[in-house]
Amino acid sequence: MPKSMLLRNLESKLLWAGLALVLFTGLYNVGIIALDDYSNGFAIMVPAQSLPAIAPQDGVHPYLPKLFLRGLTRMALALGMQDPLWQLRFTFALLGVFSFLAQAFLVRTLFAEGTRARTFALFLIGFYFLMPLFLSRPMIESLAMPWLSLSAAFGVRAFRRPPGKADAEWAAALLFLSVACLFRFQAGVCGAALASAVLLRRSAKECTVFALTAAALFVLTGLPDVFLRGEFHGQLRSYVGYNLTNSGEHYGVMPFYTFILLLFGLTLPPALFSRYRGLDWKRAYQPLWAPLGYLVIFTLAHSISPHKEDRFIVPVLPLLLVCLVPLLDFLWEGHARWRLRWFLALNGVLLFAVTLSIPQNNVVSLAGWLTRHSQIQAVDALDGALAIRPQAFIARTIEWGSFASADYSPRDCSRLVVTRWDVPLPENWLSRFRPVARFHPTGLEALLVHTNPRNARRGPLEAFQPIACPD
Repeated sequence: MPKSMLLRNLESKLLWAGLALVLFTGLYNVGIIALDDYSNGFAIMVPAQSLPAIAPQDGVHPYLPKLFLRGLTRMALALGMQDPLWQLRFTFALLGVFSFLAQAFLVRTLFAEGTRARTFALFLIGFYFLMPLFLSRPMIESLAMPWLSLSAAFGVRAFRRPPGKADAEWAAALLFLSVACLFRFQAGVCGAALASAVLLRRSAKECTVFALTAAALFVLTGLPDVFLRGEFHGQLRSYVGYNLTNSGEHYGVMPFYTFILLLFGLTLPPALFSRYRGLDWKRAYQPLWAPLGYLVIFTLAHSISPHKEDRFIVPVLPLLLVCLVPLLDFLWEGHARWRLRWFLALNGVLLFAVTLSIPQNNVVSLAGWLTRHSQIQAVDALDGALAIRPQAFIARTIEWGSFASADYSPRDCSRLVVTRWDVPLPENWLSRFRPVARFHPTGLEALLVHTNPRNARRGPLEAFQPIACPD
């Protein structure tokens, strides 16, 4: 069988296996990656049968993504899913499948069928250790990811066509970039890569159509705010104003090079740290100008801001991965293959750990326990035990309280008392309360808890009730 045919068969298997893994991750892993992830994702989308009201003026996060997520969970409710957990699973699965297919379209655009490069690219979008998890998250960074990849794909398609004959492709690239901006405003900086490419083609007609299309889309994406907030692009203005005022003071200042180091770390060093003698860089990366341009501009723009969080780089993660393909392909040809073996081995271990480790499983497990014990109507967290109150995972309303353990006295049996693993309890505690459950972190997160004190809030939680309460 010809080599190209073998690679085509492998591509098909990788595509279906990657899709299956993303679907599994969406259904299995319902963990909370960040506090912001919960408050602006989970808490506004479930339970679908009793969603809290939100106003367009609430907060500085985009309003339309909240409506989008609510639409998906209400679809789950319409299909008969009453349990908030299954509403989340349904939503995560849909998000994961769509986002994976968008990345597959990017790969199909960039790399020819039956080539080793496409095989590597399909492996990375489906099996790179962070992809299954982030493809299926309701974070605004993850929601922007597929649209940014689609924009890059159509940018590449446009550049392949003769000058003056790519208006539809440029329009599609701008349209998908505009949708990405609705989820994550900062994605708009990638428009500089598209504009630069259009200018390089030196077609007056193409430049004019591109500029008019960009202007029209800017107006269209600003109109919803006119009706919702009473001002053109009001959400964007509010977001920019908030960050200019609070970014450094409220969130702290991190070095300019933080994201650059993060991107290097994501290549799983020292796997790809090589001289690549003999690699034709221009031939390898010229077809990848859009993903590479988006990646560089997005990273530099975020590096300027003093407020930096690892998740901010999530929208361009697939673009980083496709930019690694020429390097992996070069290593496969016999140039220090041990590096490739290291990359694949370490990635495999991390993929297993990340996919099966449910972030903040302590509070997710607590919510599951409360769902199964309907007699509990209130939860009292002692000494800041709950950084997240997982009401979104529970169909009924729970009363949440916060107290100091030294001043806490037994109450009725409809209340559950939750404590942190790292906070000592009063000496006479066990004479007044009995333990009823313990909620542990899973896998990788358990390791992070014990190696970094900053992750203590993700550690085990212990639940108690007054000793007089029945088992």
